[in-house]
Amino acid sequence: MRRFAINAIGITLAAAVVWWFTRHTAAVSTIAGARALHWIIGYPAPKLAADDHFLFWFAPLFPPLVGLVLASRWAPWPGRIVGLAIGLTAFGYIVSMLIAVVYSPYLTPSAVRAYLSQALTELNAVAVPVILWLIVVGPPSAARLRPPRDRAYRLGRATTRSLVLSIAFCGITTLPVWFAVEQSDRTIDSARNRLAASLTAEDYAGALLAMQDLMKSMGQTPALQTLYRECERRLGPAASDVHRTSPIQGLPRINR
Repeated sequence: MRRFAINAIGITLAAAVVWWFTRHTAAVSTIAGARALHWIIGYPAPKLAADDHFLFWFAPLFPPLVGLVLASRWAPWPGRIVGLAIGLTAFGYIVSMLIAVVYSPYLTPSAVRAYLSQALTELNAVAVPVILWLIVVGPPSAARLRPPRDRAYRLGRATTRSLVLSIAFCGITTLPVWFAVEQSDRTIDSARNRLAASLTAEDYAGALLAMQDLMKSMGQTPALQTLYRECERRLGPAASDVHRTSPIQGLPRINR
């Protein structure tokens, strides 16, 4: 076990260097994943506030996961490589989901959403990599200190097991997100649906009007402001006509 610990720490440090040089590319991929999750459920978001505020956790915090998986010498090397690929893919999904929760323009600011965002971010720092390591490789034991002889058979069985458990784990981590979608009134629900329909049809004038309704009820959240400015940009000069003809009165000026 001492050898495993030393190897895990060394590989983790090396992986941290790789993470440093690839963090921006990884962040772009998870932000794109968050937008894709919006599209999948029918609530598109062509731009998120995360695009303008890169944070370290946008890039999956893979160094501990890499170190733990690659140092697990009780699994054959092919099994470790496949397991690492499965683990990083699952971690990428979880980070994308968290970005969607934190920066979704459709969710109202609430204590539940804030608590969920903080809790998931902290779990991703340590707990999630450890859980994924246990899923894709399995815990060490005295009987498993050497790679199995029948590698092909065990690799296929281990890959299937890792895939099934990883998908199940991703599903479990997604369930609490439903609590972030708190109860709202018909006005907010109607505005959300109109915003989603307008963005799907690329009707940016309609999207601006729907967001004005949302802002009247939810306030000017950073997520809504970002999407509002993006729709203004795509609409171009015609955006001024929308503002002038809007039937909504008393809407605060969008912060620039």
